[in-house]
Amino acid sequence: MGFADLFKEVDRSSYTDSDDMPTYPGLSLLTHVNARTIQLGGIVGFIGGLGTSFFVKTPLSSHLIRSLSRGTTFGVVAGTVAVSAMAANGKLDADGLADRAYRLGQNEDQVSLSQQQAISSVIFAGIFAVAFPQAAPLSTRLLAGVSFGSAMSVVSFASLKVINEREKEVGSR
Repeated sequence: MGFADLFKEVDRSSYTDSDDMPTYPGLSLLTHVNARTIQLGGIVGFIGGLGTSFFVKTPLSSHLIRSLSRGTTFGVVAGTVAVSAMAANGKLDADGLADRAYRLGQNEDQVSLSQQQAISSVIFAGIFAVAFPQAAPLSTRLLAGVSFGSAMSVVSFASLKVINEREKEVGSR
C-alpha cells in the first residue's frame, strides 16, 4: 500500500453498517494522527518555549509564539511521515486502514477530543492573531494559536474526564 492509497474511497459494499464507515478511511486516519502529533507538538513547543525563554533576549510572547508554531509544523510533518511510513512498510493494508478509521469514528473519547481540538484551535488562532500583532508575522501567530489550542484541548479533555469520573463516584454513593 502506497501513500496515494490513503486517498482512495472505501468500497462500502463489504460493510454491513456502511453509514458509519468514513468515505475516505486513509484521510480519516491521517487526520487523526496529524491531530494527535499537533497536540504533542503544541505541548512540547509550549514547555520548550518556556524552558528556553530564559536564555534568549527576545520578548517572551514572540519567543513562545515561534516555539508554538514550530510545534504545529513538527506535528503535521511527523504525523504525515508516520502514516506514510506505515503504508510504505506494509504495516497498513486497505482492510486494516478501513478498520482503524471505523473504530476511530466509533470511539466517543476520540470524537470528543477531536471536536475540542478543532474548536479550541480556531478560537486560539483568532486570539493569537489579534492579541499579539507585533510578536510575529500573522502566519506564525495563526500556527501558534492552533498549536496552543491543540495543547489546551488535551488539558480540557483530561479535566472533563476527571470531573465526569468524580461525578459518577459521588452519584454512586
